[in-house]
Amino acid sequence: MPGWKGSAPIGNGVRYCANKGILVRLAAWVPTEPFDYDWGRIHPQIGCNNIQCAQCGQLVKTTPIPEFKRRYECRCIAHVENASTSLAGNPGAYPGHEFANPGWACAGHPALAVPSELDGVQISAERFRDIARVGFASPPFVPPESEGLAIWVSRLYWILPESFRPALGDAVADLLLDPDARVAVRAMRFYREQRMAMGQERLTEIARDHGARLATITDPDDPRYTLEYQLLSALVLRGFRHDDAGGLIDPEAHELLRQAVLAGKNPDDVIYTFARLELEWLVANAVEIVKNGPERVTEIVYLLRRLPMDQRLVVYRAVADLSPDIRAALLKNIDADFKDEERTQILAHLEGGN
Repeated sequence: MPGWKGSAPIGNGVRYCANKGILVRLAAWVPTEPFDYDWGRIHPQIGCNNIQCAQCGQLVKTTPIPEFKRRYECRCIAHVENASTSLAGNPGAYPGHEFANPGWACAGHPALAVPSELDGVQISAERFRDIARVGFASPPFVPPESEGLAIWVSRLYWILPESFRPALGDAVADLLLDPDARVAVRAMRFYREQRMAMGQERLTEIARDHGARLATITDPDDPRYTLEYQLLSALVLRGFRHDDAGGLIDPEAHELLRQAVLAGKNPDDVIYTFARLELEWLVANAVEIVKNGPERVTEIVYLLRRLPMDQRLVVYRAVADLSPDIRAALLKNIDADFKDEERTQILAHLEGGN
């Protein structure tokens, strides 16, 4: 990985890896730079590069073991890792494979200096928009096992001193409508990953004013989706977030998500959020949702299982009456999701409606 050049980090103090740091297998990413740390990322997992033992005081050394493992050791203990282990505890470990942690934990990481150079890119606050555009269009470095190509800008966001993060967030928001679809969709993905970042309040206006056009542009990173889908996916958390008084912070975002579901769309599986938080609304609109998006019949059959049988049967009957193809899909999902007497009762009701 290209190196880091810059003066000592300024401001905002030391930051620590999530869950005291994690130990990772050989294929996973253990950064070489002191400012890189695990901010809670899953893809990729970020192994801590500054682990200290509380018992002996020694920094934990790491050694690769070809082809899959990594050896960690201090004066107290040695551990060979072939998956990942949280230093805050690993309750999911197989019996007999638990790590007896003698007191290893992340010893802290400085912030990236500003100005400085990162992976060959000059980092300065007045250039954040240009830096983010380069980072989205052609990431200078992509860690192993990364998911998505917003990772370089997301990483920059977290390793910057905290006082610089709002400016980078605003710079990313300026790229949401970039003419290069790669840049635009990766800026949207940035807000799916950093959902509290500055600039996310602009997602609503863009979805309202440009959603129809974005629905015609294929996501260059994943052709199954459109830019509208990715934009709405980035909007989901904002659309359901409440203020201290219990009101929605962005009612318009919430309404845009409702309209998307009514149109048969399901950005970021938001239909499950509606089922959890607004089941009555989902039930009332289930038929329209399936009519506009026949593929939603799978979710509707599954999510309505929480209803009393008589209410479910009314919806299933109405959905079955939409078209022969939708009826066939409905019956297939009922056959897969229900068993024995419950399935027999539903099928008998639908047959009786012929």
